Amino acid sequence: AASPERMRTDVAFWLYAEQKITGNLSVIAQYSRCPTVADGCRAFYGGGLACKAGRCDIGLYSCYADFADTYEWASELTFRYELSSILTLQPAMHYVVNPETRSVVGMLRLSVSI
Repeated sequence: AASPERMRTDVAFWLYAEQKITGNLSVIAQYSRCPTVADGCRAFYGGGLACKAGRCDIGLYSCYADFADTYEWASELTFRYELSSILTLQPAMHYVVNPETRSVVGMLRLSVSI
């Protein structure tokens, strides 16, 4: 006979804060915790800076994720330029570290607002 399924409940909480420091500079902080999880992400910490300068946005963000069996640390440097009222171009560079690898990943995003 098959055993009955047991229902499991995990508790998690998440905090996010963004505060303007000057007219065009903001600081960002994130934190989440799931103390009851057996596998998956148990905790996440992140922080960064965002700066607005005319038609440009520049951001630097770094985060750490604590998984049940591993970890990952990642940082991103990004620059978004407003080409027109409906087009933005955003290159980004990511640096990712975990026990198995260190990677640098580049990305180029073109956004269209309709």
